[in-house]
Amino acid sequence: MHFDPEALCHAASTGSCSYAPRSIFLTHYAEVRDLTRLAREMKERVVAYVDLATRYLDAPDRSAKLRHGMFAMIATWLDAHGFPRDDGSRHRLSTTTLNSIARASSTGWTGNDMNAF
Repeated sequence: MHFDPEALCHAASTGSCSYAPRSIFLTHYAEVRDLTRLAREMKERVVAYVDLATRYLDAPDRSAKLRHGMFAMIATWLDAHGFPRDDGSRHRLSTTTLNSIARASSTGWTGNDMNAF
């Protein structure tokens, strides 16, 4: 899997959202509304992940630092949604996300292609 932040953010504004639907149904999830806010939050979060990946680009313990940093970001977002402050539950919830993003961030992406933002 290759993490392409530009394509992901571009898709948010030129894909389904470009048709200005009232709502969309995400695969494996329910209906979502307020697409403008969700697209903005997605872009902000992608940029945050890119910043984290760039910060630890050459770190010898990059994977551990990425996982720690991503968990901290996810915990902040969970706080905003009123999710219980139980690290055990948070770790179980975020394990799949963290594994996927850490793998994608470790694929050789260099951080040089974020100028489009």
